[in-house]
Amino acid sequence: MTTLHDGIRAWAKGIYPTEAATELLIRAGLATDTAGFYGDEDGPYIELRADKIIDRARTYSHSQEKILRLVVSLLGEQDVNLKDAFRGLDRTNLQLALAAISHAAGAHETLTHGGTSTRPSSDGPAVGWPAE
Repeated sequence: MTTLHDGIRAWAKGIYPTEAATELLIRAGLATDTAGFYGDEDGPYIELRADKIIDRARTYSHSQEKILRLVVSLLGEQDVNLKDAFRGLDRTNLQLALAAISHAAGAHETLTHGGTSTRPSSDGPAVGWPAE
């Protein structure tokens, strides 16, 4: 059986902004079985649904809502004002958001999950993901 995190990572694989959105959601602790952000969960690929994230974002804390809005923006579904998006983030979420932007731009390290990996930047990450 595919775990939720494995499934959304498999769905995102190969598209850097989508990978970044997925990692941001997972590492911020927001990709849970009860979140309801997903499409069909029966196969090996589990789609993140931006419309469902948008619908539920206001039910989260202020900092979590900002992370969810960044996830939606990385998925290409809604623009975000960076001034508003970063102001008020705690240090942990700020580090995650900056790592997501670095990853989306292709300036990231190799991420390996379940035997799959993404190609790294030859210069290494501009901002690396913190340890899980």
